[in-house]
Amino acid sequence: MTAALLGRVLAYAPHAQSLLRCSAPCSGPARRWFCQEPEPPSAPKPPLRAFIRFYVGQTDTIKKQNPGITVSEMAKKVAHTWRNLSVSEKQAYKAAEEIDMQVYKEQLALYNAQLTPSQKAALMEERIKKKASTELKRQKRELAIFGKPKKPHSSFNFFMAERFQEAKGISAREKIKWVGDEWQNLSNSEKQYYVQLAEDDKIRYANEMKLWKEQMIEAGREDLLSWEKKSKMLRNKAKKPVTVSKVKTAMTVKTAKASSSPEVLAKVVETKKSEE
Repeated sequence: MTAALLGRVLAYAPHAQSLLRCSAPCSGPARRWFCQEPEPPSAPKPPLRAFIRFYVGQTDTIKKQNPGITVSEMAKKVAHTWRNLSVSEKQAYKAAEEIDMQVYKEQLALYNAQLTPSQKAALMEERIKKKASTELKRQKRELAIFGKPKKPHSSFNFFMAERFQEAKGISAREKIKWVGDEWQNLSNSEKQYYVQLAEDDKIRYANEMKLWKEQMIEAGREDLLSWEKKSKMLRNKAKKPVTVSKVKTAMTVKTAKASSSPEVLAKVVETKKSEE
C-alpha cells in the first residue's frame, strides 16, 4: 500500500524523486525510487573464439554446396573440417582471437573504470539472478531426463481436473474462479472422495521416489537427490540484493587471486574480518 502510494506521488511529481534522492549509493528496491543513477553503458562484447570464427567463415560455402542443410548437419560438417585442419591452419584463427582478446581486455578495463558503485552493484545483481536462473533450468531439465516422479496432487487439484472443462467463463482465470467457488461450496463428505484420491497419490509418489532414488544412486547421480535444497538456495541467492560493499569485497578478492602480493592478500583478510 505504501509503495503504491509512493509510486503515484512520484508519477505526478517527478521533482519529488530528486528531493528524496539518496546521499549515498544504494542497491535493491531503494534504487528504483530514490537513486537517479543512469543506466550503465553497454559492456564490450568478448571476441569470437577460434572455432566460431572458422564456423562463420564456412557457413556460406557449405550452404551453397548443400542447399536446405539443417543447422545440426551444418555444425557436424564444420566440426569435421575443423578437426582435419593442420596446427598451422588453426593457429591463424587462434592468433586473431588472441589479438581481439587483448583489445577486449583493454576496453573492459575502461568500461569497469567508468561505472559507479551503484551501477556495479546492479550489474552484479543481474549476473547473479541470470546465473541462478540458468542453473535452475539446467537442473530441472536433468530431472526431467532422468525421470523424476511428479509431485502428488492435492484434493483440489483432482477436483479442478474433473470440473475445469465444464466450468463457466471464457478465460482460464474465470474458469478457475468458478471451480474454486464450487469447491468451497462442497460439504466435507463430498470432498472426501477427492481427499482420498490425494492420499492415494501421496503413496504413489512415495513409492516412485524411493525407486527413483535407488536408481540415481546406482547411476552415480546422488547430486540430483538434493535438488530441492539446491534450488531453494539458488532462489534465495537471486532474491538477495547486492550492496556496494559486497561489490568492493568481490573486486578485492578478484584482485587478490590475480596477484601473489602479500599486501593484497592481507587486505582481503582485513576486509572479510571487518564485514564479519
